[in-house]
Formats: sequence, structure tokens, C-alpha cells
Amino acid sequence: MFNLGDNTATITANWSDLGFTGNATVRNLWARADAGTSGNSVSRSLVSHESALFKITPSAGSTPPGGPLTSANSGRCADAPGGTTVNGTQLAVWDCNGGENQKIAYSTSAKTLKVLNKCFDAHGGGTVSGTHVELYDCNGGANQQWNTNSDGTITGVQSGLCLDVSGTVNPNGSGIQLWACNGGANQRWTLGTGTRVP
Repeated sequence: MFNLGDNTATITANWSDLGFTGNATVRNLWARADAGTSGNSVSRSLVSHESALFKITPSAGSTPPGGPLTSANSGRCADAPGGTTVNGTQLAVWDCNGGENQKIAYSTSAKTLKVLNKCFDAHGGGTVSGTHVELYDCNGGANQQWNTNSDGTITGVQSGLCLDVSGTVNPNGSGIQLWACNGGANQRWTLGTGTRVP
């Protein structure tokens, strides 16, 4: 946690932004002391430019938030291939199967799309059509921020381009990329059952 402001402020870390919901044990690493169990978040009052470091361990029964992110074109789900968490792996679409590697969470505050605690990332900060969208450690970069739109499209904050499935048929394994928005069904998405990304 960081307070980048000029005044004392209460800073909060939400479990949903970390990729799960439920209770978690909190340990203050700098104080070398357990801070107990907390549900949903941890908050601390920090003076200007102060920071705090905590270890968060989800309790048994905690679950990752999110649901399937489904392409309107093929009905297939955004998927971390093979359940990998290797940075730089291109995301793809695959038959929806309810696996953890298809549970996509969108954070309205951070504007991130996450799967397996990794962020959807425009490769190399690319801003041109054809830039592949990959898994990467979350770092707050604009190439990891996404706007969700009422027409079902998802656009990159940095590029303004649409989250797109390559090709027209979109069989299993078709890559997810950035592309100029064109109104195609391969650029429209739903999160969960029949619910557009909020």
C-alpha cells in the first residue's frame, strides 16, 4: 500500500482486486506481526508518502471472482491456455468448461481484466491492430487497463482498440488481440450468463 498524496489518507486493498473473495489472514510484514483475519479488504491510515507491506493469504473456501467472458461470435470463452500463468502467453478462446482458467474478473476501479491472478495485457504496450493480448503480472500500466462499453465491446485504455478474436470463424485456440473497432461479433463479449461486462 502507498499513499502518494500530500495528506494523511486511509488506503484500502480490496480482495477482489487481488483476485479472490472471502476471508483472508493478514500479516504486517514490516511489523513482523499477524493482523488477524479480514473479509473483503484491509485498510490502513498512512501519512503522506508512507507505505505499508502486507502478506494476504486467502482462507479455505475463498473463491476467485468472475465468470466466463464469452465471445458473441463463437460462444467460446476467453481462456488462459492449459491453465498457464506464464507471462507473455497469448490468451485465446476455447469451448466454455467452467475451469479456473476461464474465470475472468473485471475490476471497475482498476479497470483490469484478470484470470488466475494475472492481468490481460497488450503485448509490449502495443497500440496497433494485431497486437496480441497476453497474460502478465499486473503492474498498473495503461496497457493493462480496459474500458467496458454498453455495446458489449471492451477497449484498451492505452490504444482505444477493441478486444478481438482473430479470424472470422474463431475455432478453439483462436488468439485474442487488439483490433480497430468495427462492430463485428468477434469484438462483442458477455461476462457470466447473458450479462454484459458492467
